[in-house]
Amino acid sequence: MPHFSKILWGDGLDVTEEGNGVIRVDGSGGATGETGPPGAAGPAGPAGPPGVDAPTYVFSQPTPAASWTITHSLGQYPSVSVVDTGGSVVLPDVHYDSADALTVTFDSPTSGKAYLN
Repeated sequence: MPHFSKILWGDGLDVTEEGNGVIRVDGSGGATGETGPPGAAGPAGPAGPPGVDAPTYVFSQPTPAASWTITHSLGQYPSVSVVDTGGSVVLPDVHYDSADALTVTFDSPTSGKAYLN
């Protein structure tokens, strides 16, 4: 067996004879391979704290009108969902008059319900 103490073996590969026939090979460089596919998703995290029950107000407009003025007294600016008497969701313009009142305006007279929360 040839005797050597250290050989630089290209691309950052070091080969070192440690004695008694033991050879150590260290790689500290070289080309980087491609990134592999993503791993499996981890476990779900713990459940979050319970939410706050938001107050809800339902406004009924039995006769068609082009605008509805709704006094809800929720003390906030609620989200507004409108469903006409045929059960279709309608997207009116919503104007918040105050934290306790709003006006919804339609392109044509509409009857139905407004759900606020």
